[in-house]
Amino acid sequence: MKRSEFPEKAYEAFVNHELLSKGYMIYMPSQRKEKSVGYDALWHKSCGRKIKAIALQYKIVSEYVKPPISLSTPAFKFDLHKSAKGYVQHNIMVKRNTTIWSKISAVYCVPSFVDYKSLYDYLKKGTLLNNSRFLIPTNKITDNKYHYIAFDNKIAYQFSQDPNPVENYSLDSIFERQESLCYEDLIQSNYIDEKNQITKLDDYLIKTHSFLVIKDFDN
Repeated sequence: MKRSEFPEKAYEAFVNHELLSKGYMIYMPSQRKEKSVGYDALWHKSCGRKIKAIALQYKIVSEYVKPPISLSTPAFKFDLHKSAKGYVQHNIMVKRNTTIWSKISAVYCVPSFVDYKSLYDYLKKGTLLNNSRFLIPTNKITDNKYHYIAFDNKIAYQFSQDPNPVENYSLDSIFERQESLCYEDLIQSNYIDEKNQITKLDDYLIKTHSFLVIKDFDN
């Protein structure tokens, strides 16, 4: 395996820069809150008189020298985060993607490269998002075995002993399939608070630049 030359924070910062430059707006939880909400950044944009939003969890990857038989070259993998309580982060993401009330997809955002040169080149060209993959997990983990996700440019699998397919999209296609939310719908959407209980997210738009979107609704 070829390990990533750059840390996760570098990739996260550059992706955030490109998303902001394209007119998306961001809500970033504190590090403490991040552990309970299951994402690094909540991205949203105006869609007419409504909002579309997704929750991104950033990961860096390693590149296969010889990929599994189910994947073509180039292929990559990343480990799923495991705490003393198990795969909590992953399972919160799965819950968002499989629970009826959750209208905001939880998505792994990962690079399809491992070298610093590509990271900087894509940033300069504004093509970092085009060279990233956006994976939507739907398979909950209930054991303590080693789990990871492997992918190429077309398909992705969640592995332990048996591979399970993972939805593999571009960012634009994910936003296209998201349900549009009115402001009232958004603040009434249920989230998981720090005690892992269902709660209201009344501070979602208040702590972000989203008030600018709401202001536009009145014009």
